[in-house]
Amino acid sequence: MIEEQAVVLTVYDDAAELEVVRSKACSLCGQSRGCGVALFGRLFRHHRRVFSASNTIGAQPGDHVMVAVAPQALLVGALKVYAVPLLSLLLGSAVGSVLGAGADLHAVLGTVAGLALGMLWVRLHSMGASVQFAARPQIVRLLPAEAVHAIHFK
Repeated sequence: MIEEQAVVLTVYDDAAELEVVRSKACSLCGQSRGCGVALFGRLFRHHRRVFSASNTIGAQPGDHVMVAVAPQALLVGALKVYAVPLLSLLLGSAVGSVLGAGADLHAVLGTVAGLALGMLWVRLHSMGASVQFAARPQIVRLLPAEAVHAIHFK
């Protein structure tokens, strides 16, 4: 299981809305020299990462918890998000090229259409009821106060 710390924001039915606890990558964050992660964070403004997870342990708002997701679910999700648009892009390019008798414009249009259809499929497939329960994150345990890392919200 892949685990990450989170804070419970709200609780409803058998689920909870959580926010991931951010921790600094290293001591160079915020300094003028370093790996550049802080620079990208300032440029693109880190957004709050709020998500829903199964709450079978009865966590309450404000609790610090450990959330887990199965590695297979993460792998399948990554394949859907990356492989489907890429394959639809290639397929669209091939279809456009064949239908246009090798014309570049048709290949480009087929490529764009294939990518758009692949991204639309990913968007529609990732909504609501189609997300399988096995892929849903689960709260696995409450964290004691001394184990909680400092929270870096902005």
